[in-house]
Parts: sequence; C-alpha cells; structure tokens
Amino acid sequence: MISPHHAFGNSVINSHLMAGSSVHIGTMNFVDPVFNLVESGTSMFYGVPSTYRILLRYPERFKKAFANVRVAASAGGSMDGNIVRSIRELSPEIRILPMYGQTEATARLAYLPAEDVDKFIDTIGKAIPGVTLEVFDSENRPVEPGITGELVARGDNILLGYLNDETATEKRIIDGWLHTGDLAQKLQCGYIRLLGRKDDLIKVGDHRVNPREIEKEIEKGNEVSGVFVVPVPHELMGNAISLMVIPNQGTEVDAIFAFCRKNLPGYLYPREILLIDHLPLSENGKISNRSIIEEYQHVKDSM
Repeated sequence: MISPHHAFGNSVINSHLMAGSSVHIGTMNFVDPVFNLVESGTSMFYGVPSTYRILLRYPERFKKAFANVRVAASAGGSMDGNIVRSIRELSPEIRILPMYGQTEATARLAYLPAEDVDKFIDTIGKAIPGVTLEVFDSENRPVEPGITGELVARGDNILLGYLNDETATEKRIIDGWLHTGDLAQKLQCGYIRLLGRKDDLIKVGDHRVNPREIEKEIEKGNEVSGVFVVPVPHELMGNAISLMVIPNQGTEVDAIFAFCRKNLPGYLYPREILLIDHLPLSENGKISNRSIIEEYQHVKDSM
C-alpha cells in the first residue's frame, strides 16, 4: 500500500511505502534467511553494497548475527563510508574487505587493502595480482590521473570471448583489454575510483550527466539514507531529473530542494522528490538506471 502526499508548491510527491514491510529483491524475501544463515556459524560474508545497506537497516539483528563474522567482503561495486561506519559500530572486530570484479574476469579485478579502507573507501583500490587496470579515453588511450574515462582490464583471468557472439566479443575485448563499461578515474596513488556506468549517463539538454555523481553529492549534503536520480521526459531539454529518496529520521524534503537549488546547476534541479523505503535493485542485486526507472514507474503507477 502506498500513501501519497502532494505538495504542489514545490512540485513534491512524497510517497511512503508502509513501514515495517519486508524488503524484497525481485520476488524473493531474503532478509530473514540471510540473518539465519550468518547466525549458524558464518565466519566470512560476501555481499554487494546494496545487500549491506538492507541488512544494516536492522542494526540489532545485524549485531547479533555478525558476532562471529571475521571478514565482511563486498563485490559488485564500491562500498561507501556510511556502510563501513555502520558495520564497525555494530561489529568493531570485523575486517572489511572491499573488492570489485566482473563475471567476464572470473570474477575479481581489484581490492582495497584493509589498512586503506578508512582513507580510500570511495575507491576500488588496486588490481589483484596478475591483473592490469587502466582508464582509457574514447580513443582507447590511457588518461592521466583525475581524468574520467572507461575502466579497462587485462590479465590471464579475462574471458576469451562470448560463446557464439563475435559482435559482443569485438565490442568488449579490444586489443586484449576488457572494456568494463564502468566510468572511472585513477588517483595519483594509483587507486581507482568508480563513477558509474557508461550506459547510465543521462543527456539533459546539451549536458551529459552522471547520475551516480549527483546522488553522492546530495547524499553528502543531506540527512538521507539513499538518493536515486531518475531521468524523466522534459518538453524542452529532452530529459530532466526527479529524485527517489530513502529517508531517515532527519530527512526534510524542503531542505533537499534548497540544497539542490544552491549546489547544483539549474538544469539539474529536480522536478519532484518521491520518498521510498527500499532500494531499486535489478535482478542481480545491483543499482542501475534501468532498475531505478522501473521502480519509479512502479511507485507512480501505484499512486
């Protein structure tokens, strides 16, 4: 059940899903089975960042279940500081091991050493042994640190090609490099920061916008649990943006609007804000423009 509240003065739609409802990925209720499995004696836990975000919404259960876990590892994307801080508050003895990879790399490409988790948690760290990582421009040339490009990888663990699909192989494997489809920057220290997916870029007027960067900017400046940028049609710009926000106790919609007005270019001022209570995840548990748009449409259709 969805209870919508309209505030047309700010073009706001606050849509609250009923509190206490179970969290689902697709049609699978997974929270209780995961906690039960961890409590049964698990010493090492792997999950994508969104898995940790969901489980950490139940702090007392997390603290109890993860009491005997020695290593909390992640893959599928980079962790953020809020996840790390929350895990350490509830389970101070856990060693946090962020990792990054793709199926095409069977399946790891990078890791963040434990001693650098606090300082470089917004990165995926460095390549695992036997792998070389680079950031290429559109001409497949390495770029300097601080310049955004596509993350590419080379190593013995990289796939030879896609079965019976030469077109896909030629598109993803170029001169021996796997083109990951992830936007990235290399830091001066050599660590790599992910900036979203190439195919998640949104064109707003003449501007190409990375929604993941906007989300991080808003999350840093506001009391929220999560922010998701939704591309919506605009009669003049082609696209504009709306926001879906997972609130916490301090969330104020007017404050988010004010922050956006002050800190973002005018063409990125959100047309509306929808408050939701769960993550818009794809079938493999990751966040992408497609899963965000599908969740947005689901919420709008339910109002």
